[in-house]
Amino acid sequence: MLDTGRRAFITLLGGAAAAWPLAARAQRAQQPAMPVVGVMSPLSVATAARNLSALRNGLRDLGYTEGRNIKIESRFADGVAERFAALVADLVALKPAAILVGSTTAILAARKVTRTIPLIWFGSVDDPVALGLVESFARPGGNVTGFLLSSDARMVSKRLQLLLDAAPGFSRVGVLLAPDYATADGTLKSIPPAARGLGLDVGVYEVRSETELEAVFAAAAHDGMQALYVSETPHLLTHRAEIAAKVASMRLPAMYL
Repeated sequence: MLDTGRRAFITLLGGAAAAWPLAARAQRAQQPAMPVVGVMSPLSVATAARNLSALRNGLRDLGYTEGRNIKIESRFADGVAERFAALVADLVALKPAAILVGSTTAILAARKVTRTIPLIWFGSVDDPVALGLVESFARPGGNVTGFLLSSDARMVSKRLQLLLDAAPGFSRVGVLLAPDYATADGTLKSIPPAARGLGLDVGVYEVRSETELEAVFAAAAHDGMQALYVSETPHLLTHRAEIAAKVASMRLPAMYL
């Protein structure tokens, strides 16, 4: 848009075009600063490259392109926990909109540095309530949020509640899990009381191999399941594209971990 205006300006005023750079700088000075997203990784640059690529792709899907309408500032600790506090402080000085933090030790260090900038903690298996990072799952308070890989009853209940909030009206939910994975027992124990607390009926469907997926979905449809909860197992994550496509074709709301 500025380039078009510049060409019109030069065409109309000829020799007065020399004034344009000053006007352009003044206009840019009035524009709001590009929002910054900070990334505090405990990994090395090379090891974290795949994660950063996924972050950029996800932001792009939401309409944010690095260098155009958002800026990403990354810091890497190379596995040295003693560097976390200094790296977070460096990011905080940039006044970012949020900081993504990639480990328990790093989030604890980050919380000491800032209590105002939103901290997004990802890939955790530790309890943020027990660590004092949030007051409770229902009312976390503070500036920490994120993604918890846990089959704890409180988290299962929260996930089911989020699914109900996103797609209200269903009463029967099917749970897909891989029974040989370590968290399967936790999910099996947590799901029934969590569902009852929300007035939901539950059906559990075990998936041991990719070849069972079609039969599992057929069984869930036959049983009248109106939504799906896909548990956090490597096997199901490996086939997430097939599962998501099938769920979409069945037009079912679903919660994926």
